[in-house]
Amino acid sequence: MKQENIYIGIALITLIILGSAYAVIMQRPSSASVQIEWRPASTLPASYVVSQSYTWYTLQDNAISCMGTPLPEADAATFVASSLDGYGKDKNYVYWCNLVVAGADPATFTILSKEYAKDERSVFYVGGYSIVGADPATFAPVLYSSPEAIDPLQTGYGKDKSHVYSNDHVIPEADPETFVLSPVAKDKNWIYLNDTVVGPVNLITDNAEYSRVLPATCNPAGAEPILPRVYPTAFSADGSVIGYANYFRICVIDKKADTVENFPHGSEGGVSISKDGSKILYFKYQSEGQAMNGIPCPDCGQYSLDRATGKVQKIQ
Repeated sequence: MKQENIYIGIALITLIILGSAYAVIMQRPSSASVQIEWRPASTLPASYVVSQSYTWYTLQDNAISCMGTPLPEADAATFVASSLDGYGKDKNYVYWCNLVVAGADPATFTILSKEYAKDERSVFYVGGYSIVGADPATFAPVLYSSPEAIDPLQTGYGKDKSHVYSNDHVIPEADPETFVLSPVAKDKNWIYLNDTVVGPVNLITDNAEYSRVLPATCNPAGAEPILPRVYPTAFSADGSVIGYANYFRICVIDKKADTVENFPHGSEGGVSISKDGSKILYFKYQSEGQAMNGIPCPDCGQYSLDRATGKVQKIQ
């Protein structure tokens, strides 16, 4: 329970941050390019200054350090520090702060965004982690295709000819040819949050992040709101039935029937929907307070709700 609550808390905080950020949207073109300067060691300060990005690296007594940690392998005569934070390199190595980036070639090393970099052999995620299987010849960060970008150089997505990546791992369902950020992550089939499918792409209308029917009909006055992205989203096999949940309720949008239904059967585990969209599956959990006080939970378990009849059945 505690771990699940932590995940939910993180998701809520993320949603709040994203909402606040969009309220102060930066109007930047989608074609914004990475502006990188490689500053030679001779221009670096002698001490670390938090307020200035390039001072990750310092030069003192002809020795390179990152945030106060020495880089004994670094060659000060050829060392350069990236103005975009994090990376530095010399004639022999590429560095992420005080760590040597294993296998990186300084001669061909290129920073693509605040998250991605590559050389002629590999693609790297922030921190200098090599992305296994990524194709450096075709890899590029996925930038926002509209001017609503919060930060077009930090999106969390990249792709090559074969795959779409969320941070440093593949999104199995995503189609690289049609995957875009406009303004949400989507391809010809699905909407994504990080590496998770959260709904069919036909839920998006008027280039809005989610169909306007969701907040209007899934959030009746006085009820605890259901927020897309916060709890696990579910949908039928054809994407026509979509379920959203909070701790108290489940909201089901049926696009074929053009109906929206609210059921008082939410749980921390979100909601699942059968392939044909006729049944809703959900869990009732023992609350943290019950568990701490040794109170039994006889109704805990998995339940099935028949949408046609409203009949609830405990499965296990």
